[in-house]
Amino acid sequence: MTSFFRGVSDGESAGEEAPKHKLEGATKATEPVGSVTQQLDADQTYRYAEASGDNMPIHLDAEVAKSVGLPGIIIHGLCTMAFTSVAAVQELCDSDSTKLRQLAVRFSRPVLPGQEITTTFWAAGDADGNPVFGYETRNGDGEVVIKDGLVEVAP
Repeated sequence: MTSFFRGVSDGESAGEEAPKHKLEGATKATEPVGSVTQQLDADQTYRYAEASGDNMPIHLDAEVAKSVGLPGIIIHGLCTMAFTSVAAVQELCDSDSTKLRQLAVRFSRPVLPGQEITTTFWAAGDADGNPVFGYETRNGDGEVVIKDGLVEVAP
């Protein structure tokens, strides 16, 4: 269950500020360090909704999704991000998920069930001695669905 209470505040604290993660053109101009292509299943939204508890109708009911201007059911944004984290672990962490230190993304376009996505990684320096990579994810039509991705990994 999600609740929203108008006018309620937790005080001055807003939590930790998100990391800066703009993927610079100069970084993308370098040779990619890796790329992973993944297939999202036609029933991905139903399985993810059950696992996550996110039963938002735009992920489960095509008529509701279309009524709000979408082409149909869309993949949950966090599900898409989870796919990119798996790609990062495979490509940048030697398949060891304990090496993944930080992940940040900006969603730019919905992903549809049954689509293929490709995540491309570029070296982007380091943070506190940990390698940092920028990334973006494109759908099968070449449209960017996640931009300004950032991955920090343990050495």
